[in-house]
Amino acid sequence: MSDDDQQVFQFFDGKAYFVVDGPSLDPIKQVSRYALAVHDLGIYINRYQLTAVAQFYKLIFPGLILTRHIFHGFNRCLYCDDTREGDLNKYAFSWKPAYDYWWKGDSSGIPVRELAPPNSVFVVLISKNEKHKDKFPSIDGWIDRWCWVAEDSALPEAPLSWIDRYNKKVFTRN
Repeated sequence: MSDDDQQVFQFFDGKAYFVVDGPSLDPIKQVSRYALAVHDLGIYINRYQLTAVAQFYKLIFPGLILTRHIFHGFNRCLYCDDTREGDLNKYAFSWKPAYDYWWKGDSSGIPVRELAPPNSVFVVLISKNEKHKDKFPSIDGWIDRWCWVAEDSALPEAPLSWIDRYNKKVFTRN
């Protein structure tokens, strides 16, 4: 395994996790580490959601660190991780990449670059690692989902109607 692979993968309890750097949710730190289980990305492959796989490798890996805004809490109820207040543990990271990626062919195909959807931002939903910090001490959050969302005209690189979607804005890169 190369040094680059060691930065991308971490192993806990015999399971592999992709690890991605991004802006920190902790005001003391500048950069945090966010993870996605290799098994979870495999679920996308098994469902033939290969464009999501291309976006993970080509947008999230290099781009999460470029996040422009982070929003905390969803303005809707969400049962998650054995709590009815799962919405309070979620964060939305948004930025505006110049390109999008889709998957050409079957699972042995390749990611193809195209211009990003116009007037859209890329959003990655992340759960803060609070409940499992003892088991995963170097992981600050878990990558849950990602997608393109219409851009808000009043706040560049933010999702449309972000004030109605999220409880508060907690970070903006200048």
